[in-house]
Amino acid sequence: MANRSKKVMLSARIEPYLKAGIELAAVAKNEKIVKLMEQFIEIGLEDLVVDNPFKLMTLEKIDFMFVFKCIWSEDEPTLKLRAGGLGEGFAGSHLSRLAGWVLSDDYFKGEFDLYGDLNGVSLGEKSSAPHVKINIDLVRSEWSMINSYYEFLDSNKPFHPAYSDYKRMVHESKAK
Repeated sequence: MANRSKKVMLSARIEPYLKAGIELAAVAKNEKIVKLMEQFIEIGLEDLVVDNPFKLMTLEKIDFMFVFKCIWSEDEPTLKLRAGGLGEGFAGSHLSRLAGWVLSDDYFKGEFDLYGDLNGVSLGEKSSAPHVKINIDLVRSEWSMINSYYEFLDSNKPFHPAYSDYKRMVHESKAK
């Protein structure tokens, strides 16, 4: 699954003994530290189990990486809306609420099937993925505004202007 042509930076603070351990493991395996860390992260994600968002057969729990591979997209809005649309148990409350709003708002309705073919993964007859159609081009073009609106709502409770009012306020403040 790793795409060697596109890398992202990850910064983390870890215990000194873990840093020493990864350095020794890299020497012992004759590998680069970064490659070992990628492998360890992927192994950890494969071992993670989450509530089954697809109702796959009768399984209550499912491997996180199976779900992640189904919803993966290099397009940030697509990935985040897919993850958030699976619920708080999969994506946390902030992303789940943001996705719930976008996916239910008529303003963002369109023809793009958000869950589409789940990257070619077949869930089987008794399984289900959400059926949501949105205007992905509109979402992409307003993704930054969508995120800033949700951050604004979180930090200004109980004030809850409509999205259209928020956009107007932002545009008016930039015009000044």
